[in-house]
Amino acid sequence: MRKENEEVFPGAELSPAGFFILTGLSRFPGFVHGFTRKVQDAGKLRVEGETPVFLKQVHGHQIITVEKTRAGLLPEGITEDKRIPADGMITDAAGVILAIRVADCLPVVLLAPEKGVVGIAHAGWRGTRARIVPNLIAAGKERYRLEPEDLWVGLGPAIGPCCYRVGPDVQEAFRVDFSDADDYINLASDGSLRLDLVKANQSQLRVAGVPADQIFTISLCTFCRDDHFYSARREGGKGGRQAAFVGRI
Repeated sequence: MRKENEEVFPGAELSPAGFFILTGLSRFPGFVHGFTRKVQDAGKLRVEGETPVFLKQVHGHQIITVEKTRAGLLPEGITEDKRIPADGMITDAAGVILAIRVADCLPVVLLAPEKGVVGIAHAGWRGTRARIVPNLIAAGKERYRLEPEDLWVGLGPAIGPCCYRVGPDVQEAFRVDFSDADDYINLASDGSLRLDLVKANQSQLRVAGVPADQIFTISLCTFCRDDHFYSARREGGKGGRQAAFVGRI
């Protein structure tokens, strides 16, 4: 039962561990996901007793496959450095928690419950323009024969269009690559351009064929909500980071 004066988060809730979770993705037993808050130390994150696998994020579009071997958790083809430069991961291994760090960029988690596959992506404006999420979907199709209708996708907390000012160069870069760019880069009342990362990635998911009713969001702006989140823009890049994670247990 919700306590009196307790804040309601449409489409999301706080887990017993204090992570934000999307209610639309919580229906699948054996899968976990979440988005940490400032009160939690992302660097010491453990989920279901497991230490997550993190990437060396570079605002790109590379996706790696993570395998569970006798040597531990290793990206496919990698024998030593687990933190290779990439911005997305996918796996069908049980007991593997995939994670990224964010502080305004959009965290995207992917579940294919019937196939036992999970994935994650770090989508800032560069990654979004480079189609990091469609690349994650393509990796799932190539590696695990996933079809778009197999996928359930969660878009976590990110900087919102209320606060995400971008320059004309970013607008032009999107216009070159996307015919619908003006649907999610708009002029605000103060004359500045604002980018809606959630809307941009929702569009790419729909184009990729993911059913709209299998895409879930949490409408919280990391810049506005300093009570919950770090924000690279608000703090000049000197603050901390949240973590987003997904796994099959």
